[in-house]
Amino acid sequence: MSNKEMYKKILLEKEQELLATQKLSAESEKPVSLEDPIGRLTRIDAIQRQQQALHTKARTEKNLRQVREALERIDSDHYGKCRKCENEIEPERLEYMPETTICTKCMRKMTR
Repeated sequence: MSNKEMYKKILLEKEQELLATQKLSAESEKPVSLEDPIGRLTRIDAIQRQQQALHTKARTEKNLRQVREALERIDSDHYGKCRKCENEIEPERLEYMPETTICTKCMRKMTR
């Protein structure tokens, strides 16, 4: 198995995990009805859970988009190159974060 095939397999697994997370959190995202016969503290807890679920949804959608873009780069043979400096992204970085588009050196420059 080549490195790109390995990364593609990892990305496809990650995509399935993110889709499962999306499905599980969908129920928690529903608005809290003011008509529900629950106490004030229970309603506050429900609203907080809803907000957390919405935040999780946004983060999951972002991650899913990054994973799908990485899969497209693999298919178009642009995978593994830094979008800033055009050098190869380190294999260790790709193993840790296969959806990344920036090498470690450029990431350090950006965070300074």
